[in-house]
Amino acid sequence: MKFRPEIYGMIAVTGLLTGCMSYPPAEKAVTLQQFDSASEAAGQKRAAAFANGFAQALKNGDFSLWQTQMPEHVKSRVNAGIFARMREELTGMFGEFESGRYLGSLQNRDLRDHLWVLRFKKDGNVREIIYLVRIFRNEKGLPEISGFGVKRSL
Repeated sequence: MKFRPEIYGMIAVTGLLTGCMSYPPAEKAVTLQQFDSASEAAGQKRAAAFANGFAQALKNGDFSLWQTQMPEHVKSRVNAGIFARMREELTGMFGEFESGRYLGSLQNRDLRDHLWVLRFKKDGNVREIIYLVRIFRNEKGLPEISGFGVKRSL
């Protein structure tokens, strides 16, 4: 089997981002609410703001562009140093970030996974990965981010 450093690097990045998705148990269990048409639109808007903040920060190296879109439970786990390592890992593997585009969403009961394609260029070659933002609707009917991460596309 041929050694492929981009696969092992992606595992490292995924592990880093997965760490962002692991939160200590809440004092009170969250009861997920069903989405209606208004909350679907609000959830997509919330996910887009978060993903666009990440894309802008990735492009410019300015963590504050993403940080302003983070909910408190993410802010407490991702700081400028962690973001710098994420960015270094991604750009080291895939090249310079060029753009992102919304791909669509997947429904999984009372969760929505909003997907973006992030486009990079390295050595004249285009490389794309999937960026996911998971949304749920809380007891008050508001969309909240429950997690996020990247996955290399096939």
